[in-house]
Amino acid sequence: MGGHVILRGLVAKRLELLAALERHESTATALADDLAHVDATILLFVAGLSRTLFRALRMAGKPLSTEELAALAKINPKRAGWVLRYMGECGLVRAEHSPGRPATWHTAY
Repeated sequence: MGGHVILRGLVAKRLELLAALERHESTATALADDLAHVDATILLFVAGLSRTLFRALRMAGKPLSTEELAALAKINPKRAGWVLRYMGECGLVRAEHSPGRPATWHTAY
């Protein structure tokens, strides 16, 4: 007799946990979708800045510092530096480092 009460309680607890798991899975799926949208927006933003900085660098015809490129593109130097480093990782630009001077950027091709 006592076993039936315990079994009913365990089954009820299992159903409760299963429902909670399903709620969390749907929340996790929604969060993953939101994250994908934010990532896509970041890529669009970076792509636009990349084009602007790359165009400024090509028009200059010589290596420029992050600050010079930011001024030409009329964007924040910190943001320009972040995008230039990303562009460097993608192989679009390269940085030249000289002791005691700021790095200069040039096109990789």
